[in-house]
Amino acid sequence: MLLLSAFFAWPGDSRPVRCAKAAGSAALAACGVLWAKWLMWQGTGRWDAYEALQASSYRQGGLRLPFEEIRNAYDFPFSDWYRPDGPLPWLVEHGLAAHRGQLWLNAAFVLLVLAAAAVRLVRHRRLDTAEWAALVLTLAVFWTPFFAGAEMSWYRNHAQMFVGLLLVRHLPRWAQALLLAACAAQYALLGAMFFAGVLV
Repeated sequence: MLLLSAFFAWPGDSRPVRCAKAAGSAALAACGVLWAKWLMWQGTGRWDAYEALQASSYRQGGLRLPFEEIRNAYDFPFSDWYRPDGPLPWLVEHGLAAHRGQLWLNAAFVLLVLAAAAVRLVRHRRLDTAEWAALVLTLAVFWTPFFAGAEMSWYRNHAQMFVGLLLVRHLPRWAQALLLAACAAQYALLGAMFFAGVLV
């Protein structure tokens, strides 16, 4: 996103200056990644501790076919991972396939963000810098888990799509209300599963 910012940020600067600023911002972010790697090495003795955990726990790593990963994630119920013994509360019992609803909710959110961006572009002929960044990040956050491996943890990754709210705020109130209601229902299921030990 920082590299792409040369196309939408710093509108008052010339093209070479915008490219230099984008490259400098990306380089600073890369320094942050290196700092995190150093801290991991200090704490665990491994530079790739996070990647190793994701690979061992969620089979993430490498490059996958995204639509195949979406199908695999959709077909893999939470209950195949964790299911406590004995009777389950009503919300938990009905939430064992909540990942399917979550995928539809995430896709709907992405479509709402795209629609809001399209309307802004048609009406105002532009998006501001924060809105362009939100659009790029929302799309990238949605697709990245499906390129890297989406087993079990993709719903966590997608929580980062909240930046798309910068665009959703321009949608009609009824669309925002529907989104809020769908999120409330979905997170009631996920919350119940978490506290019951089904979802970790």
